[in-house]
Amino acid sequence: MLTEDLYQQLKQKNPVLRQRAISNVLAIASNETIPNLIQILSQEDPLYRKGASEALTVIGLDAIPALAQKLNTSQQDYVRASCVQTLSAIARFFSRDYPGVSFPQVAVDALGKTLKDTNSGIKVSATGTLGMIGKPALNILLEAIKTDDISLKLSVIQAIVSLNVLKGDEQDPKTFEDYQTISDLLSKIAVDESEDSYVREVARTAFTRMEASKVKMRH
Repeated sequence: MLTEDLYQQLKQKNPVLRQRAISNVLAIASNETIPNLIQILSQEDPLYRKGASEALTVIGLDAIPALAQKLNTSQQDYVRASCVQTLSAIARFFSRDYPGVSFPQVAVDALGKTLKDTNSGIKVSATGTLGMIGKPALNILLEAIKTDDISLKLSVIQAIVSLNVLKGDEQDPKTFEDYQTISDLLSKIAVDESEDSYVREVARTAFTRMEASKVKMRH
């Protein structure tokens, strides 16, 4: 089967057949595979984009720089959304798949820039992805929480109290330093009358979770 025909098989609706197509594409992987898959993310066919996204997720670490570049250069909402979705899928099991490896800073920075995207859905999705990435994204999230965008602020609060952001070596003072920084910030938001009432309530709930997590770490 010609290489072009193999890529076309990524359009399969049946997930089993689509996974088989991904395996076939990656079995003949070359230097052009990642660029070709990135290009497919610009296709209007959502199934074709889904197949390419899943293939890039399987590739994992090596696909991250190209995804980050596409995320920050594409003018199409659906392309940027696909990039964030794919980075999120890679981040989900990154620590398991690449033990001891930090999530590439180029992607963290690209997602950070995406927090200023004109599409609110993409911004919220990027925030969740940064939360999954964890500590490398913490400073970006702490800066983003200063936004006046309520939906973004809410998603940032959820991200910074996620287990991936907060987990760390219990013997490392930086772990508790990060806990304290976030805890102090949430407690301030929770009582700040200038904040939206729902934001304050979410911050209070998040603060309670933070304190419970700290107790668990000490016992």
